Order: sequence, then C-alpha cells, then structure tokens
Amino acid sequence: RPVRILVIGDSTAEALSAGLVDWAVDHPDLAQVDVLAQAGCGLVRADGMDGDDGTLEAECRRTLQRDLPVELESRTPDVVVVLVTLPDAIPRRWSSDEGWLDPTDPRYQERLAGDYADMADQLLAVPDLRIAWLSAAMPAEWCLCRINSSFDHSMWQGQRDAVAAIDAAHPDRVARLDFDGWVTGTEETGDRSLREDGLHLTTTAARSLVDDHLAVELLTLAVGG
Repeated sequence: RPVRILVIGDSTAEALSAGLVDWAVDHPDLAQVDVLAQAGCGLVRADGMDGDDGTLEAECRRTLQRDLPVELESRTPDVVVVLVTLPDAIPRRWSSDEGWLDPTDPRYQERLAGDYADMADQLLAVPDLRIAWLSAAMPAEWCLCRINSSFDHSMWQGQRDAVAAIDAAHPDRVARLDFDGWVTGTEETGDRSLREDGLHLTTTAARSLVDDHLAVELLTLAVGG
C-alpha cells in the first residue's frame, strides 16, 4: 500500500508540504500525504510568542492537542515529517513574572527539549511509526520576516540539540534530514529562486526538493531503511 505521510510544523513545513502533496498526487501508488502544518505552529508550549497576539499560538495548540491525536489514531501514519523554523527560535514567554526569554537562554532550551521529547514520545507511541525531523533553514539575508533584526545560528542551537538527543535515543525510528543544507547550499551560489521571500519555499522549489531529496528519504525511512 502507499506510505502514509503526515506533515506537522509551521509555515515553512506548510510550504514544503505543497511540493510533497503534488508529488504524491503524481505517485498515488507510493504515498498519501496529510498536512497539519500551519503558520506559527512550533512544538514549544509557552503562553506567549514574539510577534503574535495569541491567535497563532491558540490555533497551534488546538491543532496539536485536538487534531493530531485524531490523525494518529485514525490515519496511523507511517512517517511524520517535522519542520519548525521561527516559532521555536524567537523569544517566548512562559509567565508574565519571568518575562520574555531568548532562544539562547538555558531555561528556554531546557523547556524546548522537554516539549520536543514529549512530541517524540507521542508520535512514537504509534507502533512502527518513523519520524523525519528536518533541520531548520535559517532565514535568508533578504527575508523581511524580522525587519531591522538579524538572525544567528545560535538561535537554533537548542532545537538542534533537542533533535539530536531524540535521534540518539531512537536511532531506528528517527532520522534527521538536512533540509538546511539542501536549501542554503543552493542559496550560497546566489540563487534566490528557492525562497523568494527568504523564508518559505516556492511551490516549484518545494516540488523540486521533494523530487531530488525528500521522497526517497521518506520512502526509505518508512520501510525501516
């Protein structure tokens, strides 16, 4: 039967999923794709996210707490693709007393690691399910997603460490895929066509990335390779 693939994460995952869905339509014998990814939906469970009035976080919470369990039970995916870029690498707030924490703060990173581990446990509770955890591609220098504010690789270190720990704990069921390398490797040549806005893959770029890299990785992972 076709491999059942579920995509979760933020708008970068949503943009990538367009290419994955398009590929699955062309290869119905190989895969079926469901998408729960949406704007601003990271895995960190906080009560505040920089730049959000609470709407994105509330919608994300509903998706992960209400829709994801239903999807795991009713569709029983073989592979879950996880990709989060900005929501888990920008200031978050857990309480008004504590205030905003930067992603490099040890408290932030400790909580992120716990939330990521909890998500991994929830997904891996489904027998034989595999996780394809894609590395976040840092926004390009031409991205207008945070005008007058620069990005630094250290903002994603907590996420990288958390995913590495999950991979080490479940090497037979979790695979870290180099989405960052696939994207930035092309952009280092001066090519801006993959992410015209500096953050999200275009539909054409998403399909090309799936054809060139992701499809074979997911199919191989699904069969335990």
